[in-house]
Amino acid sequence: MTTLEKETFDDGQFLVDQLNDIQTSGEVLKYLYEQTKLIEQLKQNLESVILLGKKDVELPSYMLAIMQNLDAHIEQNSCEKLQQQFTQLTKLLNRDRQSITSIVNQLKKLDDLDSFNFDQYHNLIKEYSRRAKTALVIRLSLKKKNIEVISKKDKSLDSNDLESKIHYLRVKENQLRHRILYETKHIRDKISVIQENVECPSDVKEYMDKMDGELKETIDTIEQHIPIETLDFNRKMIDTFFLKSAIGKITAGISKPKQKSKKKSGKPHKKSMFFWKKICLWLNTPWKQRWKTLDK
Repeated sequence: MTTLEKETFDDGQFLVDQLNDIQTSGEVLKYLYEQTKLIEQLKQNLESVILLGKKDVELPSYMLAIMQNLDAHIEQNSCEKLQQQFTQLTKLLNRDRQSITSIVNQLKKLDDLDSFNFDQYHNLIKEYSRRAKTALVIRLSLKKKNIEVISKKDKSLDSNDLESKIHYLRVKENQLRHRILYETKHIRDKISVIQENVECPSDVKEYMDKMDGELKETIDTIEQHIPIETLDFNRKMIDTFFLKSAIGKITAGISKPKQKSKKKSGKPHKKSMFFWKKICLWLNTPWKQRWKTLDK
């Protein structure tokens, strides 16, 4: 193999390795996003329980955009109907509140979040969040019309316990946000290296430019403490189909150098860790621990 052929192979294989790394990081990022979103919703759900029971309530910043979207629909209803809707919503919220607090209690008993089956409670958390936000918007809309409604005080409600749970969720949310931030910056670093690779096809470079802009928006969302749910992550999801296709084309276009056969040693080959098990381990390592080093 000539020197030029070897350099072409080295550049091409390095590019493939970088793209594979981005693809893996994209899966990790998706996993982190889903976890963070559920923790964020759990926190907001408990905050809404407190807000609905207070005499004077100020809408949280994350509710402003939601209120604008719901206001037009709510204004079409009569005050009487809105009061009925508020009563019905608060009854449902009180009914499911124990289930929501039970989820947090289960989380607090665990050493890490990855052993918890969030899928089992996904619909409950999402539906509770929708009802709580709607109830808050209705209450404030009625207040504008000088009609004060308030959620009935539940005697079993312990405000201090709720505040403690909210604090716990806030800490967990910040830890996950930090992970998202770190992993996103890592992918952007990889993109920068790929764009400088002479073997990188023009369509891959174009896609990397687009991805880089969207990842920057993700970083801005995290750093400005904007709720994760406002980020259209599905639109910004790393296109694994495109990456697989690009990897296949690049791999087919490079000539692999002949390698000398190595004698098999008596030691067993170390297999890669199962993907989700690896995620669980990685999430509980120091935040500067890199993904690839876990296989070593």
